[in-house]
Amino acid sequence: MGDQQRSKGEQLMIEAEAMLNQDGGMCCGKKGRVRSEEACMLYVKAANAFKMAKEWHKAGNAFAEAATIELKNERKTESAMHFVEAAKCYKK
Repeated sequence: MGDQQRSKGEQLMIEAEAMLNQDGGMCCGKKGRVRSEEACMLYVKAANAFKMAKEWHKAGNAFAEAATIELKNERKTESAMHFVEAAKCYKK
C-alpha cells in the first residue's frame, strides 16, 4: 500500500506542477486563479497520499507548495493551515 500511495502522490505532484505551468501558470484573471486553486487541491491530495505512505518529507513539501499557492491567492488562513500541516510532517 505504501508504494501505491507514494506513486499516487508523485503523480498528483506532477499534475499540479503541469497545471501551474499551463499558459504561463498563475497569471491574473479568473482562469489563472481557478487553475492555481485546482493545483492547490492536487498538492493537498498528494500530501495526504504521501502521509499514508509515511513519506513525511514529501508530504511536508506538498503541503508547503499548497500553502505558497494559497498565500499568492491572498488566502492567508488556508495558507497558514497548510504550513502547519507541513510542519507536522517535517517533525516526524
